[in-house]
Amino acid sequence: MIKLMSTDDFFVFDIFWNLFLLMIPFFVWLTLFKLWKKNKYRSLGAKIAAGALFFLWFLFLPNTVYLIVDTRHLFSGCFPNEHQVCAGSVWTVFFLFFYACLGWTAFVFLVSRMKIFAEEVIGKKAAGFFVIGIMPLISLGVLLGLVERWNSWDFFFSPGKIIFDAWAQVAEAGLFLDWFLTLMILYALYFGGNYLFKDRFNSLISKYRV
Repeated sequence: MIKLMSTDDFFVFDIFWNLFLLMIPFFVWLTLFKLWKKNKYRSLGAKIAAGALFFLWFLFLPNTVYLIVDTRHLFSGCFPNEHQVCAGSVWTVFFLFFYACLGWTAFVFLVSRMKIFAEEVIGKKAAGFFVIGIMPLISLGVLLGLVERWNSWDFFFSPGKIIFDAWAQVAEAGLFLDWFLTLMILYALYFGGNYLFKDRFNSLISKYRV
């Protein structure tokens, strides 16, 4: 029974928790958008609230990429043969592929929607640097989660340690290369996905008038 629920030490039921975390940046983006339509952030309180919501969106956005990298559990193999998939677990190969595609789609959707939103709030010229500027930070967030095992909410409890680990990631030569290659892959995933999904996203947004 356990083989039907896990690959190595990764329980499939953990997926529901990851999907919940994925929904947080979506609802934060939706709230930002609706507040903008309501008052255009005219008051100081609205501006502060918008800044806090954007920061929350940013903290939880790497969880979308985390769905993609959860495919790493496929490489655990079946002891003693690392090239063999354990009997009763073959279905997880296809399941995690679908899961990763879901994460990719969510990642592209959330970044592209926030970019479009930024164009409306701060103008197209300033927003043109949005994706270029935010992607290095997203890749850092992904690596901090994978390597250092930090969670999004840990920033509220240990910001100093997280900033120190983030600095180490870009300051040490070996770690910098890991970060740089991850960044290039995220750029490829975003721009490639935006090219493939853009029309579908726009159709979905128009249909529900978001």
